[in-house]
Amino acid sequence: MKTAFIITSAINTNAGIYPAEIRILQTHDTITSIRNYFPDALTVLVEGSSQRLGSNPPQGWRELQSRCNVFLDMTGNEQIQHLHQLLDTQQNKTEMGGLSGMVKTLAELTLLNNTFEGIANHPELEPVRGVDRIFKISGRYKLSPLFVPAEHFHHDRYVFRQRDPSWIQNAQQVIGTDHSFASRFWSFDRNLLDNVRHKYQAMLEDAHVIAEAGSYIDIEHLMYKHIGTEKTVELKHTHCMGTIAPNGMMIYD
Repeated sequence: MKTAFIITSAINTNAGIYPAEIRILQTHDTITSIRNYFPDALTVLVEGSSQRLGSNPPQGWRELQSRCNVFLDMTGNEQIQHLHQLLDTQQNKTEMGGLSGMVKTLAELTLLNNTFEGIANHPELEPVRGVDRIFKISGRYKLSPLFVPAEHFHHDRYVFRQRDPSWIQNAQQVIGTDHSFASRFWSFDRNLLDNVRHKYQAMLEDAHVIAEAGSYIDIEHLMYKHIGTEKTVELKHTHCMGTIAPNGMMIYD
């Protein structure tokens, strides 16, 4: 089975507790864990930093780029820069939810919208269209020693960790869903590429509407709301692990 991994990254950002050098090391671990299970996987690093890493990047950055088959530099994207500017106004850099959470949701949606459009239409990403399964993993996280590749290959299906009940009060009434899917690591059959493109465009539009109404939604709730369960396989664990940026707490999906 041929695979591709989309690795979303923000090496330079004011959000969270980790400096750029640590984020780079953590993302090296991401790639190492992928290669342990999928030595021939196509890897696409999608970078959404607040500024280009330039001619004098942090230690390990060039090596990180060289380990990936494709590097998509989204740091010049106007929307990404606007969102980083909003983050820069935050006094609480470790906030979970609130404006910081909404900004991070919009940033990831923007990165992935552009990536999925690129896979569908850009010549440099044409090889990704030839794989059997496309995985999305957030940089800094990694596949655990308990990861079982065969659990993730399902024809014409998405694969997520089993859904979580919403923590948002009156979620069904306020945002239109009362569950969420973990967004750190998930995958879909190549045949669903057009489907996922349309879903992500709808998610981005929905997120803007909710934000403009003064409410909050994160990407996890949006994924459950728009992708749903009809074409989804839910696993008890996807065996992805790492520490969250706001406080360094270890997460195991």
